[in-house]
Order: sequence, then structure tokens, then C-alpha cells
Amino acid sequence: MGSWPSVARDSRPAARLSPNTSLERMFWTYGFRGRPARALVEVLATLIDTSSRRGGTFDLGSATFDMTRIATGQLDAYVRSLVRG
Repeated sequence: MGSWPSVARDSRPAARLSPNTSLERMFWTYGFRGRPARALVEVLATLIDTSSRRGGTFDLGSATFDMTRIATGQLDAYVRSLVRG
């Protein structure tokens, strides 16, 4: 069995955020929930295009999971777009 890190009851483990500051190398996820889809893609298009060659974009389907990957430094950013009608 694997071992679990020991954390004291009143302490919190430190976040290990990614040191990346380059949009072109950004490894990120986005929340693609809602309609109309065309409006959401229009909002995200520049970010997706900028980071698609040297970075990566994903819709992982879970904002909670996405945020834990930010805290562990496995992803650089989480973007949630809202379309107001």
C-alpha cells in the first residue's frame, strides 16, 4: 500500500503553484459548461490558440479536480467563462 502524507490537524500543506508565467507555455484547463457554445469558444479562443503549440488545454469536467491540480503545480491555470444572457 502507498503511504499518505502526515498533516497535523491544525496545519495545512503549502500549495506548490507552477512557476510558469508564459501564456504560450501555459498548461491549463477550462470550465466549458453552458450554452451557447459558440460564445464560450469565442471567449476562450485566443487563450486556446496561444497555448496550443507549446502548452496544452483541457476540459477535465470537474472544477474541483482542476483546482487541486493548480494547488499541486500540475496545471498553470483554470479559466471559467460565463455567458450572461
